[in-house]
Amino acid sequence: MGKTMKKLLLLLALVGMVTMGCTDNPSSDDQNSSTEQPGPDVPVGDEDLSFTHNTDTTPEISHEGGTARISFTTSLSWSVSVYADWLSVSEDEGEAGNGSFVITAEANTTTRERKGVVAIKLSNNKSYEITVTQSFNTDSDDIEFINNTNTAPRMEYGGGTVQISFIAKTDWTVTCYADWLSTSESSGKKGENSFFITAASNPNDKERSGVVAIKTSNNKSYEIKVTQDPNAGIMQLTVAANEVLYTTIFDTQLNLYKENGFGGNLISHSYDTEKGYGSIRFDNYVTSIPSKAFKDCTTLESIYLPEGVTYIAPDAFEGCTNLKYIISPNSDNYTMFVYNNEIMVVAPAETHFVIPEGVQTVEQGVFANSKVESIVFPKSMKSIGNYSFQNNKTLKSIVFNGPTRIGKSAFYECSSLTSVTFALTTTSMGTSVIEEMGFKNCTALSSVIFFEDEFYSIGSQAFYGCTELKRLQLPQSGAFGNCVFAYSGLTELTIPGGISLHSECLSYCNKLKNVVIEAGVTEIPDCAFQYSSLQTITLPNTIETIGEKAFYGCSSLISLTIPESVTSLSYCALSGAKGELIIESKIIEANFSSTTIPVKTWLKDSRFSKLTIGDNITKIGEYAFKDYEIDTITIGSAVEYIGYNAFNERYTSAYFKPTVAPIPASGNFDLKIATMYVPRGYLDAYKNWTNRANEIVEYDF
Repeated sequence: MGKTMKKLLLLLALVGMVTMGCTDNPSSDDQNSSTEQPGPDVPVGDEDLSFTHNTDTTPEISHEGGTARISFTTSLSWSVSVYADWLSVSEDEGEAGNGSFVITAEANTTTRERKGVVAIKLSNNKSYEITVTQSFNTDSDDIEFINNTNTAPRMEYGGGTVQISFIAKTDWTVTCYADWLSTSESSGKKGENSFFITAASNPNDKERSGVVAIKTSNNKSYEIKVTQDPNAGIMQLTVAANEVLYTTIFDTQLNLYKENGFGGNLISHSYDTEKGYGSIRFDNYVTSIPSKAFKDCTTLESIYLPEGVTYIAPDAFEGCTNLKYIISPNSDNYTMFVYNNEIMVVAPAETHFVIPEGVQTVEQGVFANSKVESIVFPKSMKSIGNYSFQNNKTLKSIVFNGPTRIGKSAFYECSSLTSVTFALTTTSMGTSVIEEMGFKNCTALSSVIFFEDEFYSIGSQAFYGCTELKRLQLPQSGAFGNCVFAYSGLTELTIPGGISLHSECLSYCNKLKNVVIEAGVTEIPDCAFQYSSLQTITLPNTIETIGEKAFYGCSSLISLTIPESVTSLSYCALSGAKGELIIESKIIEANFSSTTIPVKTWLKDSRFSKLTIGDNITKIGEYAFKDYEIDTITIGSAVEYIGYNAFNERYTSAYFKPTVAPIPASGNFDLKIATMYVPRGYLDAYKNWTNRANEIVEYDF
């Protein structure tokens, strides 16, 4: 060996030693070093989009706010959508190649962790989600009041109720430091909570105040100070058994609409301006107030009834818009009339109502002319009459404390109503019934809280047109009528497994983006999501039937998976829908076996850009996907037979997973435009099967 060669070998040996000395050794003493080692970008994703190895697709950001960079490579143009108002992005679209944008999160001032989604959508409609998690400040207060809660409410002297809503970081208790105050809850768990403070009527001529305190398990206390107006000074009058007394706002005599039906014949009617009240006398005991007796007596302010009155017609005071007090042995705190201790028939012009325990029924039309703003129904309440609050323009909040039947159109077009709470707190369960159109067109309604363990029977169009109702936590069980949430403002919804749905239940919801249906639901009814703006939906493996036009016109769909449990797809079930369609089901339909995809009627006029047929499908029926605007198709590994004209000839790419080429009904399978991808190692089988061998490419599935 020459000298030159020896020198070369020595040099190579030295280089090798130096290289070994510089190599990152996992057993070295510097194992805890956090310095990132340089290296190539290792992509994660699929053939359409690859994230670089530095990109975290589930970033966690501090409560103080921060950023996360998302970097990727794609062969297609792309756009970005943000599904949380506290997130923003630096770029919202781009072209094929290397892409990058920055996600920015605002500071989290709430007392709970929050998550938000940013989605990259490619021009082929495939979507990739980045889920951002943001912590909350653990040094912040234990209680965060929400929903515009007033922590220093003022009550009218007649009594009333106020809702306290908050988010608690710990378990909590509540204590009243005034005997005239009470609360609907005495304790609770961490998370989002709500309870009601009720004030009794103030018998004194002075203002009074009391404190309700929320105490957390960290011994932090948060006070709500309640102030109540003094008694306005109701006249104390003695009423004879054969008379009715009253006062008016202008000290003038009323014009009675009806003079008979009181139990006796009218003998005199006068108004004493010096004493400040009017007197209506009869020749016999007064036992009832007949229908429309005081109709349109707009100056009537208070009425005094004798003890013998046991019945008041629901429309006895129709149009009495200034009636404030009903004073009789049968009235509670001068604010309502209840007979037989069960049936409420009159509600004067009070703004806050707490109906007393024991009352079971509110008669039809009782609150037709009321100026009520909030009302609390007792646990004893069984029935609220039809049209009771229809077209009421002042009512803002309602609380039900037990199972109740809400009559037809009971709260129809209550345009100021924002909150409905079913606050059942007893251990006895029951059924609440909301009859048809119960809350229809309540356009300000933004919060409905169901008691999750109670069964609800909700009639047709019950929440139809509630355009501000964006989010809703449904009960665990119930039966919902047709169009129950149609034309509502819902943006997302989870449907528990114990819920049965009816036709058009979520149709024309133009803000609805995401729906999760939980295991137990067996049917998607006819027109269920027709013309909604649905983007994603999760169907459980308990769904058996998808009804006619169930997803008709859902042109915003990103992806839809038909689960394996589905045995029937009805006419036009997916018509007009777009996005990616994944079929895992062994669909059963007339004249086809349980492993067959049937004829095309259920896909009529659909516009899915990508179709994936599951690995358990064995047969594809004739015309199944003929004439549909599908760009890319994937055939599952178990497909053995493809029916006559099952596919069109306009695919840009087709992926065939079977290792044994499917048998086409009409000879060779002909895709004149498509590039076909077949399992690696099985190219010869597919060359013999099609006359377009030059467009077949081997592929690793």
